[in-house]
Parts: sequence; C-alpha cells; structure tokens
Amino acid sequence: LGNSWTLLTASAGWSPRGVLASATLSNKFAMNESMIVMVGGVEKGGNLSDNQTVLQDDVWISEDGRLWVQATQRAPWGIRTGFVLHTHGRK
Repeated sequence: LGNSWTLLTASAGWSPRGVLASATLSNKFAMNESMIVMVGGVEKGGNLSDNQTVLQDDVWISEDGRLWVQATQRAPWGIRTGFVLHTHGRK
C-alpha cells in the first residue's frame, strides 16, 4: 500500500506548502461522488536560502485531484497550521 504513486497534475494552483490539512468529503447530492478539501498550511520562502515562512488560510477543492479550485483565499476561521480536518457523516 502506498508503494506506487501517480502524478495527477504538475501544478495544482496553490503554493508549495507543508503542515496543511486535507480531507475527503462525500457529495451530499450524489452518493458515489466525493471531493478533496485542502486547507491552510505553511509556505516556505521561494528562495532555498530564504528562511521566511508564510502562513496560509486558503481553502482548495477538487473532485478528481487534477483540477483544483480555490474555494476562498481567506477562510473565516483564520490561519491554521498543524491541525486536523474531521468529517462527520456527509458534512
């Protein structure tokens, strides 16, 4: 399990980052469809010698892992890192 990975897109739209959270949500209108949600995280400075980090509070969604859409640039709950997303039923 996890021995083989397939690159679905070379550019998902958001900046490279770590310490983010993601979850898969069921589509409440279609039983066999779901979406991936990616939230927040920490972006390292663009220069490898740059130690500056930027905390993110954006939210991105995808139905297939190839095409990503920014749901919001600034989530109402604010900047978060090192957290967990939890789904409850179909919510």
